[in-house]
Amino acid sequence: AIQGEVIGEGIQDNKYKLKGQKLFVFNIFDIDRHQYLSKEEMLEICNKFNFNTVPTIFTEFTLTSINELLEIANGKSVLNPNIIREGLVWVSIDSPKRISFKTISNQFLLKYDE
Repeated sequence: AIQGEVIGEGIQDNKYKLKGQKLFVFNIFDIDRHQYLSKEEMLEICNKFNFNTVPTIFTEFTLTSINELLEIANGKSVLNPNIIREGLVWVSIDSPKRISFKTISNQFLLKYDE
């Protein structure tokens, strides 16, 4: 099972100004084994099938506060550096139970009145 986000033309006003639609993967779950793939296994499958993955901003991060997450969510997009990013997807990579969530940028919310 693939977990990701689809962005592009025809999706939420295409704020990143991308051509077509693209899937960006951030998790793959092995249904038969009932576990998430490691990041390395996920990248191997994504490379094999030419899937995009969400851009990696941090490879290691220690959560200290919600305010810190909100501040870090602000910034320019890696997908289009002329656009404020929507936020960041956070994925734990060393937990037996994968934890993932998204921090939405307050700058993005204010700019797009969401």
